[in-house]
Amino acid sequence: MENIQIFSGTQSQFIDALSTDTTEKPAEFLFDFVKNKMRQTSYFQSIILLAILDRAGCSDDDAIAEFILEYETKSKAKNALKLKSDQEKGLKAIKKLINNYPKKVLSKHEIIEITDQGLWILPFEIYSADFDKIEKLLEEKLENHLSK
Repeated sequence: MENIQIFSGTQSQFIDALSTDTTEKPAEFLFDFVKNKMRQTSYFQSIILLAILDRAGCSDDDAIAEFILEYETKSKAKNALKLKSDQEKGLKAIKKLINNYPKKVLSKHEIIEITDQGLWILPFEIYSADFDKIEKLLEEKLENHLSK
C-alpha cells in the first residue's frame, strides 16, 4: 500500500490541525453542492475536492498543488508541460491560483474548512459508498469541463 502524504508540516502540527472544532455535515450536502450548485468556470473546484478526497478528507496547499500538477501532466493539459518544466514555479503558480477564487468559493459554501495550520478539510461524514458516488460525480464534472 502506498503512503500518502496529506500534510507537509510536522506530525504535531497535523494533530493540532485535526483537533480543531469542525462540525461534520452529511455527505448529501457535498453531493448536492457538486451536482446542483457548483459552477464550473474552471476545473479547480472539482480537482481540489478530488485532491482532498484522495488524501482522506484533509490536505494542505502543497499536496493539492502536487495533485493538480500530476493530474494535468497525466491528462496532457495545455499548461502541464510548461508547469512541469519548472516544477517549483509550477507548484507556486498553482498554489496562488487555488488560494484565490476556488478557496473563497468552497469556504463560502461551507464545503471546506481551513484550519489555522493551513489544512483544507472536508467537514463531512463520508462513507465508502458516498465516497465513490462523490468521486465519480467530481470526475464527470471535471471531464465535462475539460472536453469543452
